[in-house]
Amino acid sequence: MNVRTLIDRAVREYPERTALVMGDRRLDFTGFNLRVNRLANGLSELGIKKGDRVGILMKNCCEFVEIDFALSKAGVVRVPLNARLLGRDHIYMLNDSGARLIITLSAIYPTIKQIRQDTPLENVVVAPRRQIPVLVVVR
Repeated sequence: MNVRTLIDRAVREYPERTALVMGDRRLDFTGFNLRVNRLANGLSELGIKKGDRVGILMKNCCEFVEIDFALSKAGVVRVPLNARLLGRDHIYMLNDSGARLIITLSAIYPTIKQIRQDTPLENVVVAPRRQIPVLVVVR
């Protein structure tokens, strides 16, 4: 079973059941699937195709789960980066993986801004928390 099948079945069988909980925030499977699809389609519009590598640099949050599922739905290889590491570690991982794009939160963006010129990144997507479908692309 792949991620697409898993989400589609959950939406069909349990559309109003809770898919994600973080603090006071709850998202049902229908809303979760809608947000995941929007992000997957947005990545496609940025030229990201099946097999491309996309970095994720953020702390634990609902957005990370949404991004992870969107990347899986799009057939993209996820390159998770640890928010506790230093910029030189991120440079190494981004270069080694060949990631063309990275998704991060606005609070972490300054780290990417400092190292971007030393990486193969073509685009940086900055997502304010709780608003993943509203993305800002930094070229």
